[in-house]
Amino acid sequence: MIRDEAEKLSLALQERLGSSGLTCGVKPFAKEVEFNAPGGGRPRIVRYQIVVSGGGREAHLSLDEAEELLEAVGTDPPAEQVFAQIASVTGPGSPGQPGSGSDPGGSGPGGSGPSSPGGSGGGEPG
Repeated sequence: MIRDEAEKLSLALQERLGSSGLTCGVKPFAKEVEFNAPGGGRPRIVRYQIVVSGGGREAHLSLDEAEELLEAVGTDPPAEQVFAQIASVTGPGSPGQPGSGSDPGGSGPGGSGPSSPGGSGGGEPG
């Protein structure tokens, strides 16, 4: 997604969650593709995540997950309620870890996120 869209989403979340003591920001992840493009260097793919932090906790959300969170939480919810909602939006895994939710760093070809339902990004099938 375009950085401007990520920043708008982060700002909307910050306005909604700010009095809860939480902060929101945009974190870019860049990855160089493993092959050389004809006539040039390696293409660089940049993706963005929304980082929600506060009270010693931090959650990394894909933009789709952040939009879901924005729709799901009310105005000025308690921080614990926000992190509980994040856990339900991101699915299995700990919402406090950068690998939770969609991992734009990539666990599969193209860096599109976890490549298995368990989110382990494991290797080839046996």
